[in-house]
Amino acid sequence: MAAEEIKVALVHFEAELAQLPPGATESRAVIHQHLYLIHKDRLAYREALFHAQQAVQYKPKSFAAWGNLGNLQRDLQNFPQAMASYEQALRYCEHRVSRAQLRFNQALAQLAAGDYARGALGFLAKSEGGNELQPKGLQTLPRWQGESLTGKRVLIHALDGFGDCLQWLRFVPSFQSHTRCAFVGVCPHPELSRLLLSESAYATGFHTETAFTLYKDGTTALQAQAFDVWLPLYALLHLCKAQPHALPEPWKALFPATVPRINASLKIGIVWQANPLAPTAQRRNCPFEALHDFMTALLLRHPGLTFYSFQYAPDTASQRALLKASDAFPLIDLSSQLQGFEQTAGFLKQMDALITVDTVVAHLAAALSVPTHLLLSYVADWRWLSRERNQSPWYPDTHSYFQLYRQREPGNWVEVLERVQQGLDAQLKSRSYTPN
Repeated sequence: MAAEEIKVALVHFEAELAQLPPGATESRAVIHQHLYLIHKDRLAYREALFHAQQAVQYKPKSFAAWGNLGNLQRDLQNFPQAMASYEQALRYCEHRVSRAQLRFNQALAQLAAGDYARGALGFLAKSEGGNELQPKGLQTLPRWQGESLTGKRVLIHALDGFGDCLQWLRFVPSFQSHTRCAFVGVCPHPELSRLLLSESAYATGFHTETAFTLYKDGTTALQAQAFDVWLPLYALLHLCKAQPHALPEPWKALFPATVPRINASLKIGIVWQANPLAPTAQRRNCPFEALHDFMTALLLRHPGLTFYSFQYAPDTASQRALLKASDAFPLIDLSSQLQGFEQTAGFLKQMDALITVDTVVAHLAAALSVPTHLLLSYVADWRWLSRERNQSPWYPDTHSYFQLYRQREPGNWVEVLERVQQGLDAQLKSRSYTPN
């Protein structure tokens, strides 16, 4: 919603609210719900919280109102209050699909709070909440419904985002020992297959390790092996008993493409936009203007830097700003050379550091042990845990440098980038990066 549209909508609903007669509780609840959504969309979380609370006050048996309040309390990391709101929502909800969605949202709060045991179990409700598509070619294969997998031939299929796939593949090597299944096949997203398989393995269609076989796609898997059941990759958080203090090492078996060698002395990669199809992309995106000012200031301190854009399909405004900035200082747009993740990895592994918003390139950089500075919005994804943390158990220092920089106030990226600049200043001055 554009700024002018938001302003008009706010005036409209506030006027409607003022005109309601006393006792019109149903109408008041509906208007407060609209105002909650508008304020949340504009990142005005305090105002959104007020209207969400008003909605449940005027309609205390509305599971939707309680669910919205729980979601906002989760986003604000008020976890005990969020849990209480979700329980109220479940109390009043009788619709099966809506109950599954509520359980899934509750699981996101539990995971963000570090309660992986309950959160990973609740995450499985995603399949019942209308948010899961059947992978192509698996229509005839039964989906796992929670039964024992002992002695079964299991096909694990990635369903969520590319970054999720790269992050969660780490559970695959231990899956067989956790479940005592007979055989494990794994299908990543086809777009990731050339990155995860060598050229010869991709030509064959699969690669076999001791505890699993990795296939390039589901069709190849079903042609090569008979399976008893399939399950989504995210189920491994539950089945492999994930805990934030004892996570397996990140997946490291990657096969970057051979790409031209970059000869600059100090190379910094940048990404400022998430996948535009992601529902949370708007709040995750960092304006290029803020990044432009950051790069300008950093170059004054370190004239030898060259910046490289790893932004997939930048929007028209970003493309114009990128072109203009590349005339002013050393900034190279690599987007035309990033035909696939394997090419991205080939260039990315040459970087001395990456500065990125929360998107797949962050997970790819971590897997390649590229020092990563992750820019997080005020409301961040569950996997980055509490707002007080600046490091992630998913990518600990024992694996590679991976630093979290969170917004301290909604929408303020300038302050975030100031802290990134301080961190880079210290590292570049001490040459703690070994140039690639």
